[in-house]
Amino acid sequence: MITRQFIGLVKNAIIIFLATLFAISCSGDGTESNGAITINYTIEDLPVSIDHVHYSGYDLNGDRIYESSEFLMSDTHLLEDVPRSTTSIAIEYHTTTHEKLYKDVQAVSFSENALIVLLPQYHAPAFDPKRLAIVDVYNDNLLVRGNFPFVKKDADNPCHPDFPGQEHCFALEAFTSKMKEVRKDFDIDQYEIIDFSLIDNQGTFDELTAEANAIGLGIEDIKCGSHSYWPPYNGCTWDPKTLYISTSSENIPWRLVWWPVYACANPIPCGSDQAEIGLDRFHFSEASKFLNELLKGSSESGKKRLIYFHCVQGTDRTGALHIAYLMDNNPQMKFTEALEGATKGTKQGSDDQQLDPPLVPMCTYVGLAYRYCQKEYPKRVDITDDWFNTTSKCR
Repeated sequence: MITRQFIGLVKNAIIIFLATLFAISCSGDGTESNGAITINYTIEDLPVSIDHVHYSGYDLNGDRIYESSEFLMSDTHLLEDVPRSTTSIAIEYHTTTHEKLYKDVQAVSFSENALIVLLPQYHAPAFDPKRLAIVDVYNDNLLVRGNFPFVKKDADNPCHPDFPGQEHCFALEAFTSKMKEVRKDFDIDQYEIIDFSLIDNQGTFDELTAEANAIGLGIEDIKCGSHSYWPPYNGCTWDPKTLYISTSSENIPWRLVWWPVYACANPIPCGSDQAEIGLDRFHFSEASKFLNELLKGSSESGKKRLIYFHCVQGTDRTGALHIAYLMDNNPQMKFTEALEGATKGTKQGSDDQQLDPPLVPMCTYVGLAYRYCQKEYPKRVDITDDWFNTTSKCR
């Protein structure tokens, strides 16, 4: 019987042979040509939520000099016509809804060969302090944006003792350390942490499950949160304003809000039908106002509140909601100013950049915020649909 491993070896050999021929044929007169990169994956080691991969190449100065089309997930990808001045390849893993799950950067060198073989390793999303920014403050309550606030359970990151079955834990040490950098008097014990999650229950099902587990619940306890309910408003009485409370007192986080954000695409910005789905059925038009309501509310415990809203990378869905929040709370602000503020991670009432580097959101999610602002604040929207065809302000 021919094994899958044997078939894979033969397949890789053929790809390497063809890539070598490609490299030789490009050189012609013996001058330096572009090269090729074969990327091999062990599919079993990747989460099932990965749908496609995107590759970018950078030179020694950090300039992007190569960009691929989307590759559907498979065990081997071949990148052709890669400039030989490329010194690193960035690999972005995306879900079916185009949310970036993880970005890996691999060093490459064409100094000796026209063909390079890479064996990248996928790492699950984890909290990144560089993606955290304070968005607003009200009577010592804090509104904070960031990325997935959990890390893999290990000796340095133990989970809450009441929830021994957890595989991911709230990134307590790293989160606290970053918050003390941006707010010197921060003491996490003085705050009730509300995890405001913008991820979905399809491509990021594992991450949503981890968030439910972190407050002592299962995914089946999150109304419409199981795989079978998508979109959540379809045949299920989903209320995004539901506050799920931890089963253990003094737990961090204390509450969970599940408010998935819809990718407004095809075309970009989306048409009226897609906009209606994103704004009304997924309730994006209410999300910013609910953040403000939570910020100005008081906790039953008497503690201060910290509302942490996030997606996986803290860039796209998070950026779109930040745009809406800035527009809702700054009556003179134009849309392009709100986009710039969200990209830099500015705080309400300040132009200071908190995100370094800035996080440029995907145009699919900027398009959703754009449709929201067209509906709510048409006189302050200073772009048109055509802007999306040429802009570099979203990606």
